[in-house]
Amino acid sequence: MSTADARQPRVGASGPASPGAVPSVWPTSPGTAPAERSADTAHAAQEVPADGASAGGRWASGRWSLEVRGDELADVRCDGHVVLRAVRAVARDVDWATAWPREVAVTVDGDSLTLDLRIHDLGLDLAGSLRVAADGDSLRINLDLEALGASPTNRVGLVVLHPPHLAGTPLQVTHPDGATSALAFPQQVSPHQPARDIAGLAWESGTPAGEAGGFALRLALEGDVFEMEDQRNWTDASYKTYSRPLDLPFPYTLAAGEHVGQSLVLTASPSADEVGASSQAAPASAAPSAAEPGPAADPAPVAEPAPGEELTWHRGGAVPAIGTGHLNLELADPDWPQRLDTALEAHPDLALWIACPSPADPSALAELGRRLRAAVAGGARPRFVGIADAARHVTTPELDAALRAVVPAGLPVVAGARSHFTELNREWDTVFAAEPSALAFATTPLFHTLETEQLLEAVAMQRLLAEQVTARAPGLPVHVGPISLRPRFANVATSPQPVPAPAPPADPRAGTALHEAWTVASAAALSVPGIASLTYEQVPAPLAALGRAENALLTGRSVDGLVWAIGDGRTLLLANLASRPRRVHVPDARAPLHLDPVSWRTL
Repeated sequence: MSTADARQPRVGASGPASPGAVPSVWPTSPGTAPAERSADTAHAAQEVPADGASAGGRWASGRWSLEVRGDELADVRCDGHVVLRAVRAVARDVDWATAWPREVAVTVDGDSLTLDLRIHDLGLDLAGSLRVAADGDSLRINLDLEALGASPTNRVGLVVLHPPHLAGTPLQVTHPDGATSALAFPQQVSPHQPARDIAGLAWESGTPAGEAGGFALRLALEGDVFEMEDQRNWTDASYKTYSRPLDLPFPYTLAAGEHVGQSLVLTASPSADEVGASSQAAPASAAPSAAEPGPAADPAPVAEPAPGEELTWHRGGAVPAIGTGHLNLELADPDWPQRLDTALEAHPDLALWIACPSPADPSALAELGRRLRAAVAGGARPRFVGIADAARHVTTPELDAALRAVVPAGLPVVAGARSHFTELNREWDTVFAAEPSALAFATTPLFHTLETEQLLEAVAMQRLLAEQVTARAPGLPVHVGPISLRPRFANVATSPQPVPAPAPPADPRAGTALHEAWTVASAAALSVPGIASLTYEQVPAPLAALGRAENALLTGRSVDGLVWAIGDGRTLLLANLASRPRRVHVPDARAPLHLDPVSWRTL
């Protein structure tokens, strides 16, 4: 629900440790960029950790382990299996922007781990700790934050991220009154909260590829009433359990001296091989060890397998039109005519979203039509033109009709969401009341947080969205764009926003080999039959040059979602997002193909 703020966490000094405790402090920089691309044809990142992972550490005690990534407790594991994607203390300002911790000090003391947090940003002034302790089959996490000054906010508290492979898994919800509901983690991306009024959850852990190792888990939550949302709407690879319920008023203010105290207890059923082996349980680590760079799905480096990996290949449909150039044209901006003319001159084939107050001003739309006709007469051919209510961010039947009355014949007119898939999903009926001839939605991988792990994990979620949208609207061309690293405007802000919306802060990964490899992987993920066009901030030339013959589209992916391929029957592009080399089989090749870490190449 929140937009990620541009400011990055900074590191503070650790305070005094108790006897025997081991303090650690490390950078928390989710926007770390890889080094410049190499000059060779493999386009590989060099020297800097390829995935941009911040320095951190691994903590383990008994059956439990996790990675500390800045202020995040990531990849919470039981018996080696990821059971939670992450746990985090979050603070959102009145516009849902994230107030990042300015200081994170980490201390290991016996079988417990403590993160001391200092948040002084975006009008929030908070200090406190996140403490983790393991006790046999249970893992307890306590949050205690104090407002040092009046802190207006939309949310302060714990969030729990559940991995996406739980889709379809039965879920028992315990409510504050003790009643229970039998639900399931949604298969179809849920537009609204799949679970509300939560005091506890219970489910079977499962594993991403169905390996052995599943067991029963119970999550007890204290300190507030929680609810769940499906973050796959924003291409986050998670379901999120959070407080405070959105039905309660926001913003609200934490008074100086007020505490936010919340806790969770995660309990796992004993594993099959634990019986009689309790004496062999792993002791708590004395201090976090060096973290292996890379996302959760990327295993630790191992010797390259000589045979090479098999990708899962899909053939059929046409390669979408893939290009750059987009404009979010706000008709409330008095300078919109000049902005439109300038953008069309620079990118005659741009993707154009028009943000229009409702009801539309007929004179503004007439002027829009006149300028579009002049641009088309001069050779411009926008990839698509769509209109959305400036406040709701989706196409309404009234605005769609008004746009169609003025645009030149032959331009692709779309209906959908200029913000995120979320809004299209939530207002599907409104959009389809316009009887669209094509759909469109924008997306960004870094809506909730800025870590590179999130960037990489979003690719597999993009494939999921593409498959679900095209299946839900068979026969309708679907345009995806713009696809930008950062959110282009604060669509969930509660306070008035400037018009036009300022450009998002430059992401340090933009233009790097990581960004290029990610774009190739993203295009492969989103290219399913029915997707008509993809609009990015940058596109490698071989990707933009792919042919669009019918039934020539070929895409491939690895099991872990870190290697992707896209081709048109003549040219094949492959991207490796992992922090280690990969060797993969490709059609008609005699030997496996080597892929450098975080790289892309053309065949």
